[in-house]
Amino acid sequence: GFDRSAVLSQVDYADITKTMKENPSVKHMIHATVAEDGLKSKCRDNGFGFGPDVEVLFTGTASMMPSKYRNVSGILLQISYVYNVVLACHMVKHFSCRTDTSLLMDCGEGTFGQLLRCYGVKLDDILTSIKCIFLSHFHPDHHLGIIQILLEREKAFLRLRKTYQPVTVLCPCNIRQWLNDYARYCQPFRYRLIGCEETNRVDHEWTDVFEASLGMNELTCIPVIHCHRAYGIVMTHKDGWKLVYSGDTRPCPALVKAGSHSYGLVCTSVDSVRCVGMNATVVLHEATFGDDLQENAISRNHCTMSEAIQCGMDMKAQLIILTHFSARYPKMPSLSDSFRSHTAFAFDLMRVSLNDLNRVVQLVPTVDLVLKETDSDQEASDPRCLVTL
Repeated sequence: GFDRSAVLSQVDYADITKTMKENPSVKHMIHATVAEDGLKSKCRDNGFGFGPDVEVLFTGTASMMPSKYRNVSGILLQISYVYNVVLACHMVKHFSCRTDTSLLMDCGEGTFGQLLRCYGVKLDDILTSIKCIFLSHFHPDHHLGIIQILLEREKAFLRLRKTYQPVTVLCPCNIRQWLNDYARYCQPFRYRLIGCEETNRVDHEWTDVFEASLGMNELTCIPVIHCHRAYGIVMTHKDGWKLVYSGDTRPCPALVKAGSHSYGLVCTSVDSVRCVGMNATVVLHEATFGDDLQENAISRNHCTMSEAIQCGMDMKAQLIILTHFSARYPKMPSLSDSFRSHTAFAFDLMRVSLNDLNRVVQLVPTVDLVLKETDSDQEASDPRCLVTL
């Protein structure tokens, strides 16, 4: 029969909350962080230049397969605007309107479930706000959840009684063929496909699409060093901030160059790029392996944690957030104190307001302490979690 004793227990969020409230060490670290003199003003005046509300949600931070604490890859970038409207009828009226738009970067299996856990009854608003889905490469842990997202998004428009707006899917040509075949032979859905290859030149024809739907002055896919037709993405917003997502890759000179600059970018290969402009504000970079597994990282075309941090530093990023961790690191990987001032670890359902990036770095030790206190380290030594990637 089925041996239930071999199944890892679910994460007990009530126990985590209880620990945070009762553990003196955790309470002290949280209060010290939140109450730190000048922290709020430092977050506002750090030069990041983000708009009124820009938020990153990590729906999955694991590599290859889900684990107890981490689902496979997915990142939702939400951009909200509040703008003033003036109506002149019998009398002049001023009021504010809010509009939301989102970009989903990679979409591993289970992404829809993670969004549901995070947003609950507001999920339909989130799904209809997604204007673009970027898929970095053809490995299943990065794209297998897109079918459900596309289908549920159509249902969300019906439930909200909104006119349907097709989502733009930005992906390599091999994924484009797979999506077309699925829609033709299995279940039809509506979308607009753009090949990553089509964005690798100055003033490509899709610039206006990304500017109108996402507010991006520039959005470019960069070939990276992983598998055939693997891409990272670099985007520059009209509000003056810039975000880089690496996808899966070895340290990639083309991505570093694109992340270090902005306008006038031309990229035809992993080594050929010409660009001028601004440095990256935030870098979301894969860090699959620890530094002691350098050979594994090289053989599988991934980065070690130090390599990922170095890539972000070479882009002169103001903050580096590491993700895509091997199952060897079920909780919080170790990090040298010399990197803690500008580096944070992502974990599932972590939501980061980009105007509070300094606070993310400040809270890393607290999160580390909470994870150590709330569960034993059984899974760290469990052979089922020591997967060779």
